[in-house]
Amino acid sequence: FAVLSMVIGNFLALQQTNLKRLLGYSSIAHAGYLVITLIAAVTLVGVNQAVEAAMFYLAGYALMTLTSFGVISALSSGGEEKDAQDLTAYKGLFWRQPLLATVFTISLLSLAGIPLTIGFVAKFYLFTAGIEGGLWVLVWTLVAGSAVAIYYYLRVILAMTETVTANLGNLYIPSNSNILILVLLGILLLAFGIYPMPLIEVTRSVLGTFSGFPVF
Repeated sequence: FAVLSMVIGNFLALQQTNLKRLLGYSSIAHAGYLVITLIAAVTLVGVNQAVEAAMFYLAGYALMTLTSFGVISALSSGGEEKDAQDLTAYKGLFWRQPLLATVFTISLLSLAGIPLTIGFVAKFYLFTAGIEGGLWVLVWTLVAGSAVAIYYYLRVILAMTETVTANLGNLYIPSNSNILILVLLGILLLAFGIYPMPLIEVTRSVLGTFSGFPVF
């Protein structure tokens, strides 16, 4: 099921030009990545490392997804929402909404697991758990799936850098408060990627809180 989730999720995301569907299908692949930690928890002598990896990945993925969908939602409004989901509407976004385009780029790079983002640290956790558990089939599937994901995430980023003269989509101009919140989320994606220890410590603290409960 983990392999099928990674393969099918990435394959379906690869076919999409609707950004919400792209992110939705890629979440299937991310669920497959997460299963690696669950299997590692069974195969490892100690489960703490696998559980810590799962918790960190969930925290990171929640932040990445919130940022990505937040940008799409900020650029969508009313009856124009459908247009604002299509990839063509985001062409040249760097020249129209540079701050939102930058935040969206950071979130996509993070989802792809590029270094200096929280997504890289989260996937590094998965690699470590998979290797320690000897789950080589899952590890190599993760590598292949991540390579495919880089392609379709970069396709969106390249579209935003294009220079266009025609109005290719109706994008809502968000308020300054919405932009500020999204910029702060983007900063967190980079901050936890460059210096992840605060989030790691929180994860370990939560893990330690529940470590006294029996495992059935």
